[in-house]
Amino acid sequence: MSVRIQNNAMNQAKRHDEAKRASSARLASGQQINRASEGAADLAAASKLKSTARATAAALSNANRGLALGQIADGAMSQIQELSFRLKELAVSAASDTFSDADRALANTEYQEVIKAIDGIADRTRYSGTALLNAVTTFDIQTGEDGATDTTTFITDDVTSATLGIVGDITSKANAVAQQTLIDTALDTLATARSKAGSFMVGLESTISVNQVKIENLEGAISVFTEADLAKEATNLAMADIKSQMAQAMITKENQAASNVTGLVR
Repeated sequence: MSVRIQNNAMNQAKRHDEAKRASSARLASGQQINRASEGAADLAAASKLKSTARATAAALSNANRGLALGQIADGAMSQIQELSFRLKELAVSAASDTFSDADRALANTEYQEVIKAIDGIADRTRYSGTALLNAVTTFDIQTGEDGATDTTTFITDDVTSATLGIVGDITSKANAVAQQTLIDTALDTLATARSKAGSFMVGLESTISVNQVKIENLEGAISVFTEADLAKEATNLAMADIKSQMAQAMITKENQAASNVTGLVR
């Protein structure tokens, strides 16, 4: 009978020591699962959620970069638009009979400089080394975890003076009148291009917001599977320690009883 009690006590002590080890590990790491054997199903679920969260975080970064790209393009087009407004002012002034040929020649000097400034902006506007406004360029941006479906495309516009149709001079009244029509068309083109960039950015801002919420929700779900309840584990550790001490005391008692019996036999 004594041997059976002793074996039972030793098994209990072993279980309680293992419980102490598990609770101590959870308290030290803050994690519910420190070994796969502690919860294979929860570990698999958490792993899948972590993969989705990491992919979504990368997509969020892509979306933010795409937003920066759109802002750079739109900012540069805004400058070109302002310069085009100045071209229209100069053309309207030069079309008036109150301007002499000398006045028109002087105005044309500025007119040509403004055209050069437009091309300078178009040529220098780049993102990560890629030209944005002196050629039509397509950017595919993955904004979700699925590359096959979660992709946003942004196609930039060529807004150089030649493509906009702003060519010529305002050295004569007729030329100045003709330039006004070309500039109006260019302004329409710029407005359309900026509208497209604006829609692209609005879409990305919405996607960024959705991804941020998604990541927060995923992190919350992951914590359910992985984060330890520290208060609970502290209680478990204390209880396991008490039970382990009780089991050890029982083992000591049974060992002492066995020793006494052996002494009597002798």
